Amino acid sequence: NNTKLTNVYHLFSSCKNLETATNLSNMFLTTPNLTIVEGLMNQCSNALIKLDNWFENNPNITNARYAFYNCKNMIGSLNEYPHIITGKSKLTNAEYMFSGCSGISGDLPSDYFKGCTALQNINNHFQDCSGITGSITTSIWEDCSNITYANYLFSGCSGIGGISGAMQEIPKDFFRGKFNLSEAMGMFDGCRQLTFSLMPKEDTDIPWFVDCRKLSKISYMFRNCQNCYSEIPSRLFEVWDNDGNVIESFISEASGLFNGCRLIQGEIPGNLFDKFVKVRDLSNFFNGCENLV
Repeated sequence: NNTKLTNVYHLFSSCKNLETATNLSNMFLTTPNLTIVEGLMNQCSNALIKLDNWFENNPNITNARYAFYNCKNMIGSLNEYPHIITGKSKLTNAEYMFSGCSGISGDLPSDYFKGCTALQNINNHFQDCSGITGSITTSIWEDCSNITYANYLFSGCSGIGGISGAMQEIPKDFFRGKFNLSEAMGMFDGCRQLTFSLMPKEDTDIPWFVDCRKLSKISYMFRNCQNCYSEIPSRLFEVWDNDGNVIESFISEASGLFNGCRLIQGEIPGNLFDKFVKVRDLSNFFNGCENLV
């Protein structure tokens, strides 16, 4: 029982041919004060690593960035281990944690980030985890009101969605309560099987980003989402104040937002950019949207 161990920063980083990695998932069972696991198995690209409840007994973890970055041979299912970081109330940074772990399988857990109330940075967390399936749900980060950075969160997750004949949908309330969200670039970039519509779809629907008063960067957010069956809602980028009044958008970067979304259709609303008073870059915004008229 090692109560003194707090930091294992880049412990096995770049040990590419580590052969004993499958036996390491229980090494932190008796280290309750562990706080930093940044880069733990970073770039162990050839090591056979088991997806497991690595940090089940470590409630004090604050930093898990790059913990398993580019561990291409990590194997296991999120159906079996859905709560790897769930409930880690002190965790603030989990960027790139499983980025490049293409061997992970199973459905995206609906409560994956539940209880991670201090979490601020989830950039690239699941980037290129092409084996992950299932649907996008609001509950995955419902109580994470401090999230600031979610760039490329699901980028390259080409297996999400893909249920034949079903509209997966990014939920209407997916971004509700995200008052601190500042960057969401490339968030769904390359989720080519995810079948969804842009919100609000109906006049009575609340727009996606009404609570995102600090959102400034959304470049490539939906790039190559080839199953986005939708017209462009005129209220897509509406942001509200506390009284429900429409205010100016904080968005400054939106290049390539719908690049490659070939099934987006209909007319471009004349007032779409009315509140884009701070935007500096709209390059490739509709590039490849061949069904717009």
